[in-house]
Amino acid sequence: MFGFRSFLTFFLLLCSLISCKRHFAYEVKEIDFVNKSDTLIDGEPVDISLPLGLQDFTMCDSLFLFLTDDESAQLLVYSANDGRLLGRFCGKGRAKYEIIGPRMISHQVFKDPNGDILLPLAEQRSAIKMINITESLKKNRAVVGDVRQCSSIYYTLLDNDINRTLEFFTAQRDLINSEVIEPPYFEVKRNGDEEGKRIDMYPKMMKLDNYSDALLFYHGAMYKHPSRNMVVQPFFFMDYVLFMDIDNDRYFAVHQKGSLSFDDYISPTSTVGEDYVLMHEGRKLPDHFGDPFCAESFIMILYTAGDYCTDVEEGGKVCPELIIFDWDGNFKRSVKLGKEVHCISYDSNTMTMYGMDMIENIMYRFDMQDVIAGIQK
Repeated sequence: MFGFRSFLTFFLLLCSLISCKRHFAYEVKEIDFVNKSDTLIDGEPVDISLPLGLQDFTMCDSLFLFLTDDESAQLLVYSANDGRLLGRFCGKGRAKYEIIGPRMISHQVFKDPNGDILLPLAEQRSAIKMINITESLKKNRAVVGDVRQCSSIYYTLLDNDINRTLEFFTAQRDLINSEVIEPPYFEVKRNGDEEGKRIDMYPKMMKLDNYSDALLFYHGAMYKHPSRNMVVQPFFFMDYVLFMDIDNDRYFAVHQKGSLSFDDYISPTSTVGEDYVLMHEGRKLPDHFGDPFCAESFIMILYTAGDYCTDVEEGGKVCPELIIFDWDGNFKRSVKLGKEVHCISYDSNTMTMYGMDMIENIMYRFDMQDVIAGIQK
């Protein structure tokens, strides 16, 4: 009889553990980083004549690199020193020096052993082309190096090399039972491998009523450390930032304590007019984290879910905050920006951040010297 009771106790405990399995597999650091901004940095316009139709931008050394929707030249290179247009490259087409539907890969740009600036571009979300910016400027035509295929549409390059990627695979319906949604996962892959090293960050799906929500709540672009295989993923609709140290198999997240998490139940979404609205507990969820920039010792990320942004009157300018973490997930500081910007880059030599208002087609510069000096003490 004692044996049966012991077995029954063990069985009930096991069931309890299974049912309580968390929706996130690694350490989550519960910290407080929302509404902590203590300084306003206004920003000033940059004297640069930019065309309409800009899609994205980044910078390296003293160069601004822009993607545009101009099919005759989808990549523009400007001088960051005086705003001059230095080169127009990559017309639309299927030749090696052309490209179709380009996008930047997590704003990655790096240098080869010769010091040449390399910009990887995704083509139609299935191929990667490496553009040698230095040689393109010398020869006044696009110089393309390696080209490879990629099986995922969400990825970042590891080792600063086109041949190794960290790929993100979104939640999918089970092939046999369509009512079951398989959690998203990551894979580290080398070019040519059919399967890579799988990283299961989410043991089970969060509680959702809508499959489309599963795609949105787990969504956030991945950005890599400039020199190490460390990747950060800020989430669009939650106060989560995921950190992945690929070489050391170290994974963790930081989360605003008390806020919506993957262990919560998400109420059904609703549609307002033509807009798809994410709801939780009867209120519309704002966008949370936006565009980041990754430096050697810190990550700074645009943020629009704090009081500074959500208190704006409808139709008004939404100027974001900038939240800064170090690579161990420690909150360092946050500041308010005085201009509406949607993507950012940073010049470590001058401690100047550049931000683009993609709606008004204006670039701003923000003096970050005091902020960066303060967090590096």
